[in-house]
Amino acid sequence: TLRLAAPAAFGRRYLAPVLAGFSARFGDLRIEASFSDRVVDLVSDGFDLAIRGGAIVDDHLIARRLMRFRGVCIASPAYLARAGRPETPADLLQHACVVNHGLRTMPGWVFSRHGEELRVDVDGPLRSDDGDVLVSAAEAGLGVAYEPDFLAAQALDEGTVVPLLTDYTPDEGSIFAVYVNRSHLPVKVRLFIDHLLEVWAEPPWSGLCRNAGVQVPRR
Repeated sequence: TLRLAAPAAFGRRYLAPVLAGFSARFGDLRIEASFSDRVVDLVSDGFDLAIRGGAIVDDHLIARRLMRFRGVCIASPAYLARAGRPETPADLLQHACVVNHGLRTMPGWVFSRHGEELRVDVDGPLRSDDGDVLVSAAEAGLGVAYEPDFLAAQALDEGTVVPLLTDYTPDEGSIFAVYVNRSHLPVKVRLFIDHLLEVWAEPPWSGLCRNAGVQVPRR
């Protein structure tokens, strides 16, 4: 049995669809998948590996990068018609922003241009630790959101939100496969990571983002 954990929204959208292909290739392996935003302890909770985003700071864990992601600043056409379009990150101070209070940069949104980091401490009518909630709020016209491209991709493709501040480089991060540092990597873990690297040679949300004019970073 391969026991794995992944963030809820990311797991539902991108990990669940690849499990069938892995199971078909390695039919002797049973998969137990937990999709939750709780950060599991791989040892005490009995997981073989976890999918995580952002920096990995535990020296007892090994992190294998699977792909990169990028933040994207978004708002609905209705909101922009009412409030105007921000042209610089500093303009966000005059806008209603829906904020993810779980971000490591909280309450700041980070951009860069010409090698200079630009941080704006935003605020607004809604704070949540659920990125899907914030994307939905942006679609509904509540304000501007700044979320990972993998969460915003579908809304961008459907045109319910549009990208903002595209002349600025947004904050970037990585998706990792994380497992316990052992002298020998279990075969089932290696097989699953190799499978992910194969099927995710390109981020699965990249086509949706490109359709909306948003570039996705390479692995």
